[in-house]
Amino acid sequence: MAKRKTFKFGLALLALACLLLGLFFWALNRPAPNLAEAVVMTPCGYTNPPGNHLRFARITISNQSSHTIRWRGDWVEYEGDPTHHARTINPNLPESERRTYTLKPGGAFVLACGEPLEARIGDGIRWRLGVGYSPYTWGERLYDFGRKHNLPLSLDSFSFVSVQRCYNLTNQTIATSPWLGKENPNAKPPQ
Repeated sequence: MAKRKTFKFGLALLALACLLLGLFFWALNRPAPNLAEAVVMTPCGYTNPPGNHLRFARITISNQSSHTIRWRGDWVEYEGDPTHHARTINPNLPESERRTYTLKPGGAFVLACGEPLEARIGDGIRWRLGVGYSPYTWGERLYDFGRKHNLPLSLDSFSFVSVQRCYNLTNQTIATSPWLGKENPNAKPPQ
């Protein structure tokens, strides 16, 4: 009789483990949510570090969606120029560096972005900050956890997390701040 109870308990435990494993893999492969309007970027003034004449725009970046998002990069765009340029930073300003690569729902932070040299000389140009982001899926969370704790991310040919899927450009969304700086009469209109 005791063997029969142990067998039933073991069978129930095995069924529960299979169900949990199935839910885990389902969560890893769920389609990502649409985050087209998730990030809102709002200029909140200018500042400069002590003893420095360079201006830095302070831009608030906030997550308006109900999902956590992952930062993919930032750049500066000049009006009429389609190429991405590096953002000017100053380590003396606390807002010059991102403190985290993820942004929870309703979360926000301020980022200081140096005014480009081209905006300060001559007639100046208009510029804006652009950021790339993607949904922070369970697969990416598992990948980040594995990288942080030096865990294997695959066993032979079986991969727990698709790194190509995490970093695929089609899974990323771009947000831009409003145009900043002077009006340039020779610039092409923005697209």
